[in-house]
Order: sequence, then structure tokens, then C-alpha cells
Amino acid sequence: MSIENENVAILAAAGSRKTEQVVESALGVSDGCVLITTYTNENRNHIVRRIEQKVGAMPSHITVMGWFSFLIAQCAKPYQRALTGRPLVPRPG
Repeated sequence: MSIENENVAILAAAGSRKTEQVVESALGVSDGCVLITTYTNENRNHIVRRIEQKVGAMPSHITVMGWFSFLIAQCAKPYQRALTGRPLVPRPG
């Protein structure tokens, strides 16, 4: 399957090679950045392992994030200062 759009959602049954398609598509990008989001940390780790197995290390143009990490980093954190007057600071522990 060739992907020509910039934004793609893959919906398919288990075992239909979704992860393989995502990994191959991400590795095929040479002139931009790729963000892969997934719901669970286990799926995130699985995708990272698959990419590292194919090319030896995570390419700098590919970011793999869990959904909630994405929401915090890209949707909440950038606007924290505007709402509270101070940046989001992680709590120790």
C-alpha cells in the first residue's frame, strides 16, 4: 500500500500488518518529520523496537509518543503559561 497523503489513519483488524505499514511508511520519509501516536506504552515500545530492529537506531526525524504524552506535550503544556502565568513544572517523585 502506497501512502501519498501527509496525514494518514490506518484502521484494520489484528494481524493485518498495520504496525509494519506504519514503520515502513515512517522510514520512507526523507524530507520531513514523522509523529506516530499510540494509546499504550506497550504499543509505543513495540513500534520503537521494530524501527530499531530495521535500522539499528531511532532516526531523528521519527517521534513515537503515547496518546496522553502527545496531549500533554502538544496541547496542554504550550498553553500552560497563558492560563496560569507560569510554566508547567513536573513534580518530583
